[in-house]
Amino acid sequence: YIFIPDGVYDLGETVLTAISGYNISIIGQSTEKTIIKNAPEVANEGIGTTAVLVNSTQNLYMQDLTLQNALDYYAAGDAGRAVCFQDKGDRAILKNVAMLSHQDTYYSQNTKQSYWEDCDIHGTVDFICGGGDVRFVNTTLSLEPRSANGTGGRTITAPTTTTEFGYVFDGCKVVDLAEGKGDWNFGRTWQNNPICIYLNTTLDENSANTLIDSRWIEKGMNNRDPRIFGEFNTMDEAGNNITPASNIITSYRGQFQTILSADAAEAYAYDKMFTDWNPAFYTVQVEAPEATYYEGVVSWTPANNGAIAY
Repeated sequence: YIFIPDGVYDLGETVLTAISGYNISIIGQSTEKTIIKNAPEVANEGIGTTAVLVNSTQNLYMQDLTLQNALDYYAAGDAGRAVCFQDKGDRAILKNVAMLSHQDTYYSQNTKQSYWEDCDIHGTVDFICGGGDVRFVNTTLSLEPRSANGTGGRTITAPTTTTEFGYVFDGCKVVDLAEGKGDWNFGRTWQNNPICIYLNTTLDENSANTLIDSRWIEKGMNNRDPRIFGEFNTMDEAGNNITPASNIITSYRGQFQTILSADAAEAYAYDKMFTDWNPAFYTVQVEAPEATYYEGVVSWTPANNGAIAY
């Protein structure tokens, strides 16, 4: 367990700092004030060259901290790929983690499974990209302005998944920080025939007004079709269902219905996605036992609830 006090931990131009040990927990004092950042030169931009952290291990746990890639995105021209977290590992868990960048913020490179809860991911272009079975629960997807003047389109995902579930967003919220100056979409294909699912998503007032009519990019990259691009029960901030009855996109080899039935959505439930691993168990904040104070001594009987400290 590595506990990190509040502070800005500035790596400068250093990139690809490796997490190379198994079963590591990195826990900050607070999401807002525990910040690990780098600022690569613009000339070094790239999905495989800029990451703040690169994980290649199993069972990484991160909580209550921020990763920031401060590459000068608006000075980068056509591409400003600046990764916060490049995940090559398996079964990473992130809780209350913020990631601040613009393009390719989270890169699930060859990851097998990972789980995000109560996080906040910022970006503009393909800012959640890659493969694996990844579930995002109650996580905010913060759309930064595409250009310095706030205009331009944003794309949340560019999946390459070949697995059974792919990217599943469960009870997440889309927040448009460009104040209505640019549009956005749920995602586009990158490689393979990927899966990307949005369940019970809330759109803030800005994002509800700026989502493009097709909702997805109809023809993505590399002449690839989606296996499944889908959404179910998309809502406004008042909880009203604003999902269209039908939404058909035309890709390279045909048409694809992106609105899921209740039965189709149920196939992407948590317990179906994780059958031999229960990541939500490890994110529960346990209750402290009742303590007593007598003659200068605090004492308690530890509860058998997995806590490492009180």
